[in-house]
Amino acid sequence: MRSGGFNVSGFFIFMRVVLIKKEWIQKKKKRNQKNRKK
Repeated sequence: MRSGGFNVSGFFIFMRVVLIKKEWIQKKKKRNQKNRKK
């Protein structure tokens, strides 16, 4: 059961990293769009 609990905590950490990366990529895309307009 220990491995199962570790997998769950690892899954939550993985989801957080994915969400943070998505937000960072969206921010970068917005910056690129602003630069292109200039």
